[in-house]
Amino acid sequence: MLLSLKRRAMARAQRRLATIMEPGEAVLAVDICQGGSDLLQILSGRGPRVHVALSERALYLVQRGGRTDRLPLSEMSDVDFKERPDPNDLVASAVYAADRLARLVKIRLWDGSVVALMPVGRNAVAMFGPELKARVPDRTVAEHRIEFGDGRGVRVVQQRGRPGGIGYDWNFAPDDGVDVDREPLRAVFNQKMRQLMREAGDPNADG
Repeated sequence: MLLSLKRRAMARAQRRLATIMEPGEAVLAVDICQGGSDLLQILSGRGPRVHVALSERALYLVQRGGRTDRLPLSEMSDVDFKERPDPNDLVASAVYAADRLARLVKIRLWDGSVVALMPVGRNAVAMFGPELKARVPDRTVAEHRIEFGDGRGVRVVQQRGRPGGIGYDWNFAPDDGVDVDREPLRAVFNQKMRQLMREAGDPNADG
């Protein structure tokens, strides 16, 4: 019964999106979510409702009134999605159920914008989540740590850059109380960061 309902929903989405889909593009999964970029609005249950359809090339967001946004997968840099744990793992399931953000799907685009989608329904999990996550793989290459010799440091994540770009993307998270934008740590951090980039073969190290 559920499989039949899912197939009918996918067929409806395919018909609705036929005029804007590329030739050969097919719907893989559908869902109903609260969407937008205002996380507080979504968590409070006041986010605008959108019909979501995932194809092998794009994510479609159909809003009230028929307006449809097409987000090509090639424009997505990262997807945050947590699958529901094995129900036999009681501890993991309890942690998942207690985390209000666990069901949220966050999509980061290469232009820096973020789209958040929360499945409608208590304890619902995004039907399109696993397929989307598989098609926008994790860009993380390695995680590093820069130490300052006093137990404090900075966690650095090395990620693949945008296709066609040069070098890597580098994101860092300092420990509490560490300010790498001010001296004396600024000079030390910049030196160690450039050394790390050189060792990784990033041509931007000396740019």
